[in-house]
Amino acid sequence: MQSKSLMKAFVCGLLGMLFFVLSASGQETPHAAISGKVVDDSTSAPLFGVNVFLVNTTLGRSTDESGNFEIRNIPLGTYEIIASRLGYAVYSFRTRVTAAGIQKLEIRLTPTIVQLGEVLVAASDQAIWRKNLQRFDELFIGTTRNARQCDIVNPEVLDLKSDGPDDLEATARRPLAIENLSLGYHIEFLLKTFKVLNDVMTVEGMPRFTELKPSSAAQQAEWKENRMRAFKGSPRHFLVSLFHKQLAENGFTIYLVSSLAPELFISKQPVKEGEILTDLPREYEKSLRFNHYLEVEYDDAVEAGFNLLRRGGTTRQISWLTLNYYAVTITQNGLINEQFPTRVYGYWAWKRMADALPLDYEPENN
Repeated sequence: MQSKSLMKAFVCGLLGMLFFVLSASGQETPHAAISGKVVDDSTSAPLFGVNVFLVNTTLGRSTDESGNFEIRNIPLGTYEIIASRLGYAVYSFRTRVTAAGIQKLEIRLTPTIVQLGEVLVAASDQAIWRKNLQRFDELFIGTTRNARQCDIVNPEVLDLKSDGPDDLEATARRPLAIENLSLGYHIEFLLKTFKVLNDVMTVEGMPRFTELKPSSAAQQAEWKENRMRAFKGSPRHFLVSLFHKQLAENGFTIYLVSSLAPELFISKQPVKEGEILTDLPREYEKSLRFNHYLEVEYDDAVEAGFNLLRRGGTTRQISWLTLNYYAVTITQNGLINEQFPTRVYGYWAWKRMADALPLDYEPENN
């Protein structure tokens, strides 16, 4: 039973990897801007009120009467940009922001036919749907402390299908609206893929974060504390520390392991940052490459409720990382340029949407 629970994996396309910008090196991170115009593809008329945003960030703007927009303070890296408006197909593309300055775009939206009307569901199907919704909520939102105050506001837009206890598939007719009152964010989530098969869960989506307005100074302080707790030990915290070769200072220890089978853990080999990182021509990027699995241990106790396998004799947060490419490119602020770059296991795989922070979250400014 232990080895089976250990092998539960989380393949995530939400965030480039999983879930912040930390000035670990003491150097200021360069920022850029994207501006442009959104027009109707069939008439070339400018479109007002189009939401244009960078996936998994709080960075976005709505177009003005002339169809223009500008998004500022973008850390350098690769992003997916979304443009959406009712009556038009969602427009998405990936762009690499490589230098400080303003990148200009023209976006053409294709009109679509909006279909209205209710979907009638039999009472017996409703019971099955509610049961599947509970499973979806636990898998997508999570079961951590932050999940207690994180809810899907419009679950009725979900269509859920399951043929057994080991699989679940979800689609959404409209973006999921998520209120995270633990971290202080409203999230509009365009769900593209959600599949669970045996011990592997694949999630692909396009979240947009908006900061909630705190009701008091006490709530603002609570959100600040909870965000830092979510950040510490996270994949993004790890990548920033790895890039700047500050793993030990920030509480991380890493090992190379050839297998996740418990009986083979003894064969793990300690590794230093320089053994798996290679400098690239752009100073804010490095190439990450290793074989098999990277075991990442963070010097903090696991949160109550974590039921995956623990290593005997330790209560540290332990996760495993494997690459889906020969190598991936990471930036100084912890972004990964490739899509679906990794699989994660262990503690990181347990953390889900309730613990997600936007990519432009900066601890020193929160």
